[in-house]
Amino acid sequence: MLPFPNGIFGARVILHDQNMSPAPSVSIVIPAYKHAHLIGAAIESVLSQSFTDWELIVINDGSPDGTGGAVAPYLSDPRIRYLEQENQGQSATRNRGIGMAQGQWIQLLDDDDLLAPGSLVWKVEFLAQNPLYCCVVGAVQFIDGEGVGDSDWQGKEGEIGLRTLFRGSAFASPGQALFRKADLLAVGLLDPSIPGVDDADLMFRLATHGRIMAVPKPALLYRWHGGNASAERYRMLPAVDLVIHRHLPAIRSRRARLAARLEALRYMHRYAGFNTLKFILNPSTPPGERKRALCAYCRVFGRRLLQCPLFLPAWCLDLARFTARRWRYAGHS
Repeated sequence: MLPFPNGIFGARVILHDQNMSPAPSVSIVIPAYKHAHLIGAAIESVLSQSFTDWELIVINDGSPDGTGGAVAPYLSDPRIRYLEQENQGQSATRNRGIGMAQGQWIQLLDDDDLLAPGSLVWKVEFLAQNPLYCCVVGAVQFIDGEGVGDSDWQGKEGEIGLRTLFRGSAFASPGQALFRKADLLAVGLLDPSIPGVDDADLMFRLATHGRIMAVPKPALLYRWHGGNASAERYRMLPAVDLVIHRHLPAIRSRRARLAARLEALRYMHRYAGFNTLKFILNPSTPPGERKRALCAYCRVFGRRLLQCPLFLPAWCLDLARFTARRWRYAGHS
């Protein structure tokens, strides 16, 4: 059964060759919102893959721009399905696409990112040859708004377990990964209540459920621009804290759980805490937003320092480094 029946939320479905047989091996899901000028490039990156046994499900999540017109030229390809719905958010839209998917493997792709050439073929080969793994994660390259790479390929290598996830994110986007649909359904898909970190929460559940492998081969070109949700990490701080402490009980050893908590708190402070402090100290930040960010920072880290005093030395050291870096940059301005 689909997560949302056809017609609900005013959804308009445009299907092409629904009787495709046999079912494709890979289902690619693109949730589309406010990137009409970029979604064509995302679709082109799928069409240019050397692996061709796929279907592409594009869901317009109530985007107010011309997304439908941007996708229309590609609908002559029978492998592509296009749907429109009222805005439900990225997580719910991804979940709907996964529910519609006919393939045994799921590739998530944001509408402003690009699959790296050859991304599908090596990931499919890995999962086909390693049935004990529920997910394989590849390397990412960051690109700017014009599609120009501004970094080398970045990615981990080796098995990703819970401790690896607590030490820091193993990926920049779920688009780096290929998932087994059966395992996604088994762990309950993405949680729409924690936007921005729903993909990290999913990876924690998959790591508890099965095995994840990271392979340093090109998988995704991740477009970094001002519209990225991860560019507003201060708003994600409470959700990051929630995900970390939601999954700590999965580590059974008390000593290992304490070590994982310390690692996770330090990563959270560097990932979301530093961005929150930068936002607070930015002179252009509106007073109301500054107050909300400060309250979020104090509430999250104040509570965790009281609960885990061993985090205090690392927190003080990180603050000292943050202050020194700000002072050094100010001296060059």
